Amino acid sequence: MPLPRLAALMLASLVGGSAFAEDPEPLAVIEELPLTAIGQHSPAISGNGGWFAYVKYAIRANGDLSQDLYVRSMDGDTERRITSSSLVYHPTWRNDLGRIVCVAVPEKISAERRPGLYQVDPSGQTEPLLLEGFARDDIPFAPVIGPEDEVMAYLHYANDPNRPTDIAVYLYNLSTLRLIGELPELPDGARVSESSGPWWHTPRHVRVLGERATDRGVETSIYEADTGAGEWRKVHTLKDAPGAASFAFSMSSGRLAWLQQAADPGRQEVMVADKDGKNPQRVAFVSQPYKHLPRPFANDLNWLPDGRALVVTSGPNLVLLRLGRPGEGGIDASKQNMTRIYNALMQYAYDHGGELPHWDHNPEAYGVPGRDPFFWVTALGETYLPGGDALYCALDPRNRGRIPSSYRFNSSLAGKIFDNEAQKRDLVILEEAETWHDQGRLVLYTDGTFEVIPPEED
Repeated sequence: MPLPRLAALMLASLVGGSAFAEDPEPLAVIEELPLTAIGQHSPAISGNGGWFAYVKYAIRANGDLSQDLYVRSMDGDTERRITSSSLVYHPTWRNDLGRIVCVAVPEKISAERRPGLYQVDPSGQTEPLLLEGFARDDIPFAPVIGPEDEVMAYLHYANDPNRPTDIAVYLYNLSTLRLIGELPELPDGARVSESSGPWWHTPRHVRVLGERATDRGVETSIYEADTGAGEWRKVHTLKDAPGAASFAFSMSSGRLAWLQQAADPGRQEVMVADKDGKNPQRVAFVSQPYKHLPRPFANDLNWLPDGRALVVTSGPNLVLLRLGRPGEGGIDASKQNMTRIYNALMQYAYDHGGELPHWDHNPEAYGVPGRDPFFWVTALGETYLPGGDALYCALDPRNRGRIPSSYRFNSSLAGKIFDNEAQKRDLVILEEAETWHDQGRLVLYTDGTFEVIPPEED
C-alpha cells in the first residue's frame, strides 16, 4: 500500500536486559495459551505484566466497520471495552501512570474530540485526554512510550515540503504535553518502512525499520536515532527476512522479536534475535493476522515485561508464547496442544450426531475413506481449532508445509460415537507422531488421560 494513500484509505474505512551471545542457545516455545476469541489484534502489555490492551473489530449501528479498544487481565478473569464511538489504532502503555496511549478518530468530531493521540484510563472511569490533535485525514501512527515514561515517539508525515509523502519520527514530551519535534530523515536515501512501528532501545535511543532501494532490490535495515543528538545510524541489515514486520524489543532480556513470511502461504514465522536483529531464530509459526481495515505500521507482537514470553496475533486471535530451551516444558506444551485438539474433536462430535470425524462426512473435502490419515485436520479446520497452532509440537523439526500435524488421530475411531469411546480405558485417540521429548512420546486416551511412552518402550 503506497504511503500517500494511507490516510485516504483510513478515512474511507470510517465513512464506508542482556544481549545474546554470538552463538545463542536455541529457543523454543514451551507453552502456548490462547488469550482471546475472534477478531483481536495489536496487543500491548502493561508494565507489571498483569494486563494487556488490544483492538477488536466492531460493527457500528450504521453498518460501518470499526475498531474498539479493550483491556483484559492476563488471567482472563476481567475484560473491559474502553471505547465504543471511535476508530482506534496502536495502543501502548504508560507504565508509571498505568494509562494507555492510542490513536483514535472519533465518530463525531468536535473541538474537544478531534482525531489524534489520546491518553485513556484502562478502568474506563475518566474521560480520555487528547494529547495532540490532527486533521481527520492526517492522523499519526504507531505511538510508543519510552522506558522512563517521559518521551513518546510516533510516526507522521514529514514537515519537509520536498517530501510530503515520507513518514518521519516525532518526539513528544509526556510531562509538558508538548511536541519536542521531528527527527531528521533516515540516511542513505532510506525511508521508514510501513511494516513496523518504532521501538525504544534505550531511554535515549529509538529504532525503526527502514527500506532503501539498491541495485539488488529493496534493502531492509534497522536504524537507530540518538534522540539527544538527533542523528541516525544504520544498525544492521536483515538477510533472509521476507515480509519482516511488527518489531518488538525486550529490554529485560535484550531480545528483538518480529514476524516474517513463512514458506507456507497464510502463515508467519515468529523470529527472536539479539538486540540488533542478529542471530535470528525461528521459535514458532502463527497464522497471518486478519486485516479487515487498512492497518499500516503493524504491531502484532509484544513482549511480557520479563522478556520470557510474547503475545502474538495469530489469524483472528491473540496467543501467548512462553519461551525456553528446547525440551524445557515440552511435555506440558504438547499436552496443552493435544487437549485443545481433544476438545475440538469432542465439539465436532456433538455437532455431528455424536460421531467423531469420518471421511464420509464430506467425501469431496476428505477424500477416499482411509486414504488420508490427516483428514481430521481438514474436518476440524478454523471452526473447531482457530489458528491451527495446536496442531504442532514446538520440538517437531519437520517441514510444516508438508506435515499437516505433529499428532496422529486413531483412524479406527473415525465415525465412532465419542461418548461411547470415552467410557473405554487404554484406547488411544491421539498420539505424537515421533519421540521428540527426552521423557518419551505422549499418548492421549479417549477418557482424556495421558501417558508418556519411554523411548526404550517405543
